[in-house]
This record gives sequence, structure tokens and C-alpha cells, in this order.
Amino acid sequence: MSGKLLSSVSLVMGMASAVVCTQAYAQTPSTDTSQSHALVQQCLQQAQAKDGKTFHSNMVASTNISRYVAHQPFRLTVSLEGQGNAFFNVSCHVDTSGQVSYQGYGASGMPLD
Repeated sequence: MSGKLLSSVSLVMGMASAVVCTQAYAQTPSTDTSQSHALVQQCLQQAQAKDGKTFHSNMVASTNISRYVAHQPFRLTVSLEGQGNAFFNVSCHVDTSGQVSYQGYGASGMPLD
């Protein structure tokens, strides 16, 4: 019985150490909403320029911009509402200098986040 208890305690301690280490090295996501909004807009503008006939007036359902960390490469995903239960998931790359480049889109039954 004490062996199982010791194993459980060791497992919990190991998990706690991993969480502390992860939090110590994690970077804080961007809280600058004007920059975040600008990146999403640039992504959508580039998507419309290339594939706009597909989703010219669709509403934004969700985006993962809250996870963006400045000066780090980032895969920005913007989910647009389609017809019925469909979503268009637009993908852009944000490089370390904050430049956005459209990567493409896919149709799905769920928004990506």
C-alpha cells in the first residue's frame, strides 16, 4: 500500500514540477488589441484578395489571436461562418517581424481555435 502511495506522490510532484517549469518559460500572449485586430484584418484582406469569391461576406466566428506572442512565428487561424453548419477556417502565417502572409483556407463543420 505504501508503495502505491509513494508512486502517486512522486507522480503528482513530477507533474507539479513540469507545470512550474512550463509556466516559468512560457511567454505572455499579446494583450495589444489594436495590433491583434490589425493582424486579423491583414489576414482577412489577403484571403479576400486571393479567395474572396468563396467567403466574401462571412462573419468572423472565432480566432486564435489571443495566443499570439510578439516577435514569435505564429499560425493565425480565423474561422468564418459559412452556410448552415459550415465554417471557413482561414490560415495565415505571422513572422517574427509581424508580417502576415495568407496560407489558405479549409471548410469544416467546426471553427478552429
